[in-house]
Amino acid sequence: MKCKIKILLITFSLFLYFGNISLYGQVQKYSVEKDSLWENLYLLGVSKDNKWIHYSTHHFIGDNEVTSIKHIETGKTLDFSGGYWGSFNDKWFCIRSGSDSLLMVDLLKKSVDTINRVKSYHLSTSSNHLLVQTLSDTLELRNLVTKQSYKLDKSLTYSLNPTNEVLAVVLHKNGRESLFIYDLNTLKGHKIMSGKNSSFQRLTWNATGEKLGVLYNSKDKKAHHLAYYNLKEGTIEHLTSDAFSKINDEIEITNGKLSISDLGDKVFFYAVPKRGKKNTTPGVEVWDTSDPLIHSRKKYENTGEFGPWLYVWCPKSNKVIPLGTEEFPKVVFNPNYQYALNFNVISNEPKFHYYPFIDIYALDTETAEKELIVKKQYPGIGYVHFSPTGNYFVYFKEKNWWLYNLKEKKHINLTQDLDAGFYKEGQYDYNNPQPYGLAGWSENDSEVFVYDRYDVWKISVNGTRKEKLTKGRESNTVFRIVTGNNDKKIRYDYIGFDTFTIDSKDGLLLSATNTKNLRSGFYQWKDTDNIREIVFKDRRLTNLFQLGTDSFIFKEQSLTIPSSVVYKNLKKKSSKTVFLSNTQWNQYNWPKKELIYYDTEIADSLKGVLIYPVNYNPEKKYPMIVSIYEEQSSYLHKFTPPSLFNENGFNSMNYALDDYFVLLPDIYYEKGKPGISALKCVEKAVKKVLETVPVDKKRIGLIGHSFGGYETAFIVTQTDLFAAAVSGAGIFNLLSFYFDIYKMTGHSEIIRVENNGLFRMQKSYFEDSETFMENSPLHNMAGVNTPLLIWAGKEDTNVNPNQSLQGYLALRRLRKPAKLIYYTGESHTLSINKNKKDLSKRIKNWFDTYLK
Repeated sequence: MKCKIKILLITFSLFLYFGNISLYGQVQKYSVEKDSLWENLYLLGVSKDNKWIHYSTHHFIGDNEVTSIKHIETGKTLDFSGGYWGSFNDKWFCIRSGSDSLLMVDLLKKSVDTINRVKSYHLSTSSNHLLVQTLSDTLELRNLVTKQSYKLDKSLTYSLNPTNEVLAVVLHKNGRESLFIYDLNTLKGHKIMSGKNSSFQRLTWNATGEKLGVLYNSKDKKAHHLAYYNLKEGTIEHLTSDAFSKINDEIEITNGKLSISDLGDKVFFYAVPKRGKKNTTPGVEVWDTSDPLIHSRKKYENTGEFGPWLYVWCPKSNKVIPLGTEEFPKVVFNPNYQYALNFNVISNEPKFHYYPFIDIYALDTETAEKELIVKKQYPGIGYVHFSPTGNYFVYFKEKNWWLYNLKEKKHINLTQDLDAGFYKEGQYDYNNPQPYGLAGWSENDSEVFVYDRYDVWKISVNGTRKEKLTKGRESNTVFRIVTGNNDKKIRYDYIGFDTFTIDSKDGLLLSATNTKNLRSGFYQWKDTDNIREIVFKDRRLTNLFQLGTDSFIFKEQSLTIPSSVVYKNLKKKSSKTVFLSNTQWNQYNWPKKELIYYDTEIADSLKGVLIYPVNYNPEKKYPMIVSIYEEQSSYLHKFTPPSLFNENGFNSMNYALDDYFVLLPDIYYEKGKPGISALKCVEKAVKKVLETVPVDKKRIGLIGHSFGGYETAFIVTQTDLFAAAVSGAGIFNLLSFYFDIYKMTGHSEIIRVENNGLFRMQKSYFEDSETFMENSPLHNMAGVNTPLLIWAGKEDTNVNPNQSLQGYLALRRLRKPAKLIYYTGESHTLSINKNKKDLSKRIKNWFDTYLK
């Protein structure tokens, strides 16, 4: 009897225990009041010793942002409010707090010190020095180990040399500015320049920290001068404005960026003509069709006609060489290279492309001699690259990668004989084919790494060795190189020319994404037949950091799985979550999602994301919202919490939580048929859904924003498939849009319609007006039977808000059901929270009215 009682008690206790787990772990019904809970996660970096991670969380609603560091092994966490980005060195972590406080974290002791009244700071990367500029503009030099500090006079200009051992600083005292050099180890300094009539503007060190370039001007600011200080020898040279005028009395030094070669033998600076811009009549604009640039573009594009132009000064010989000129004003250079690239951005204008075609010259920075190397090159981002040593110039032209050897003056087609496409095929095959990319260069510029659609190629600079490093095409997996701590980024002043030296002696780190199922992860590459998987799963994996030979940190997420930071050790075959965001997430029930696949007459195996209603019942018929904008399948693994504060008024999770299916289909575009392509793909995607899940075909809605707003507006002119639709900030009249100005850049909108634009029109309106009319929503509005909600920001600079007005007026004249909502003070997407909430509610009410 006692035995039975004991068993009953144990059973009852277990029931209570597991019952409590069920009770307290029971999922709750979600309500919009919980929207403020959710946060985004940013993995910012790791400490120098690879023991700490640095991340921040930012709530989707409001300004509640927290930056943290966490010890990977012990879990010790330090949180800092305000969301500032901190910085590590070998022993310390430094971060701003509040409006004027600086927090110093001793990573060994895990202690925190506070420094108040801080305006700016600089933490040396490999020593114990901290430089602080206070709110009163005094400078403090601190030794973080000895706690010794030294205060200097007021200073607005200073520069720490690359060794972090020497400080150049301009001190203000008694109305006079003086330039001092301080040894941070001894905290002793000496004056190298002074003058009551001088004002110091810029200080720039060379890479070794032994040479200092100085730009200063007269107090009246009528003339700029250069100085060059040799730290080791203690000598200083000057290039005054008067001396420069003797070289060219029509040009004067300007307050532009200074650059110094690593050897310290060249100082690069900018000058401008003394003459001003051409006289114009106040209040009068002249638009001339023969001008290279339209009038509105001149506000945004510095053609270089009036400078600034690049010069180089050799202090040892006091020689000055002009590199940029009025005829060829643009120079892409690295101070360590003998050769630069020289061109005029308007030499081939007018052309109707986002980037103007340019004729590129090789410019010898030692003699100013130049030679034409490429004619009519498209200079879009990713099309042109310098090698890290400056010996080679690589450019993408005629669907191939070409290399020009600057010393041998020889062109080589690197990819012409390879059975692979190095430009974006299919719908991205514009008139100027876009390359998949150049990842970087091997050490000493011996090879270049380039991408095809799936794989990584390593090609020798003489074109004799060409090796495909990965086998992604066979498995529909896209491999790309992950740049690491040992890879060096080479920067240029001109956008798009930056490149990497990739350290491959110990192999490569690769990201991988399967284009069919969107699984992703990372691999270690040793050689083509030796690729080791780090991690590969049904998630979106990003931000890989290698901590050691076998250990890694990365971020992972999915549509309904909050972002987390994960540590993995391959040798120990272990992994753990170091930080999980949104810990309340599992208290609620969330919808499932899946990929669907469908074919069209213009493309096979397209994908879409189908999100189910949260409490899905296969016996029940549901309404569905279709959200469109080019490729949407990438949202399969993008964490998306519900929210009413949406910049475009739509959140897929809001609808899935309220008994809607949501479909996010991919669209493939035929050239010259943007609207018709969208129609065909969306119809096929919806048909596929109707074949597989219980969606009520009479209760389907369509929504799109921007180009998706255009697609939505066009689709409802062609089909009655949708019971309601919403077009946000869309294009309704393709003709008036074509003949308008893109306010963000001053370009003609022609560039966004033809060639490389979203609309993919292959000809001008005058060559093919019929195709324009066929794909213009306004010119097909008579076919609309779907109630359409239109919205736009009144101050939209991306798409003229009058486009929405034209769509509304057309539907009004046709007596079709439609409504237009304008938001004053808003642009292309909404930024004011009350407007975000208002729009989200209006759109939801619109769909509920017609679909519920």
